[in-house]
Amino acid sequence: SLKTGNEDKDEHAALQTYFTGLIHFQKGDLARARTEWERARSLAPESSAVMGDVKAALAKLEKEEASTREGRKK
Repeated sequence: SLKTGNEDKDEHAALQTYFTGLIHFQKGDLARARTEWERARSLAPESSAVMGDVKAALAKLEKEEASTREGRKK
């Protein structure tokens, strides 16, 4: 493997943080999900699969928050 220990650690930490955010999202705690996913994004190497998952999760969160805001306006 050409990866250094730090890259492995960052990707592993990012994956753990991503899953923590997923749990918060499933529980309806969108603020904590965002916090965890933003942290995962800062930990994940740009080329990692985790980064793709984090970006997709944040996009889904944006839609959920927009929907929630729309519901409050009615």
